[in-house]
Amino acid sequence: MKPTALAVLALSALGTAVQAAPQLGVTSDHAPNAETVACLDAPTAECAIDAALKTVIAEELGIDRARVLIGVARSLIATGQQEQAQQTLMLAMEEARSVQLSLVTQGMIKTIAPLMVRAGDMASALALTEELTIETIRDQVYLALADEAGRLGAYGDIKVALSKLANPARGRWKMLDLMLTLPKEALLPERMSEAIAFVGGLEDPKERYRGLVALAALNDKLGDTGTRDALMVEAGETFPAVFGINDRAEATAQALKALVAAGADETLVSAAYELALMHGGRVRSSEDRADIDMTLGPVEAANGHVDTAFKRIEGFDEGAGQAGYLAAVASRLPQGSGQLASAVDAVLDDIDEVDGAYDRDQLRLTLLDGLVAGGHKAPAEALVKRIEDDDSQALGLALLAPML
Repeated sequence: MKPTALAVLALSALGTAVQAAPQLGVTSDHAPNAETVACLDAPTAECAIDAALKTVIAEELGIDRARVLIGVARSLIATGQQEQAQQTLMLAMEEARSVQLSLVTQGMIKTIAPLMVRAGDMASALALTEELTIETIRDQVYLALADEAGRLGAYGDIKVALSKLANPARGRWKMLDLMLTLPKEALLPERMSEAIAFVGGLEDPKERYRGLVALAALNDKLGDTGTRDALMVEAGETFPAVFGINDRAEATAQALKALVAAGADETLVSAAYELALMHGGRVRSSEDRADIDMTLGPVEAANGHVDTAFKRIEGFDEGAGQAGYLAAVASRLPQGSGQLASAVDAVLDDIDEVDGAYDRDQLRLTLLDGLVAGGHKAPAEALVKRIEDDDSQALGLALLAPML
């Protein structure tokens, strides 16, 4: 689909609004409607967005219109139409406000504000976030804004978002984590000095170990192997002071994640993986083990340990647990994996047993996010066909559009 056509559809969708609904073949009982079903018979990007927007026009509830518009905006972002995406997100925000419920408005801000950063509008994202009245939630969104800025390599925007946090310590950790993903050119001396000062002030052994490995990963990216090796030695000397099976498992998993995020030397990553496997294997609590698996599984999927990554799904509860884990794995898994389709089918079969169509669709959409992020077109398309509700299926089609 041509970008201009997609943009026009997104911007004109609600111009003639609800009066057209009876002519669009959209059902009122929230089953998949004629527009989405017809598109799924022979899906294209154009019909996916068209069906999504016609569903928006026909939808009675502002919150449901907002959900689908957010999906359209995400597709606009994915196809490089930042300005149109910004306008579509603001339209979604207006629809959410039309419900006139603070809980709905604030919930939508949590979703829309980070997408505004992804669409290139940090100022609007910050303004929306400032509307949140609960400090802990507001801080969570500021961290999400920083994540999105990090994906864009926008160091200045990261700093702005983190400067708003009520808890500065969380901001320093987030900055260190995001620096691992920034290009080498962004690791200026003054920025490295700030990271070194932060890690140097850490006293808790687990935190210090994590910080030292992160600094080592950054120096590896800079090509300073001497400093990198010295920091890894210091980290190794610090590790024995980390007490507790769970703390050691978490520390080694986070260290592996840091090295992978920075694209560190393969020998370092391999050694860190073996250490994380050893300590992670000692965790006995199913809940704690799931936390470790959620960290290790996506790393394994991206680095050739696919069988192990898929095996870990057995440790998660059917439904939400497995859908969330498989989404995380799929987002990092190279395309063409023979195991993904069967794993998706198995999880979808389990989701079919969950009570309530809305809850089932929410789990399907969680899994769809991971499939779309990883570019897995065939299982994503098959999943959208199994969505039961009209606006949820429209949302799924909108997310699928850039791959069609």
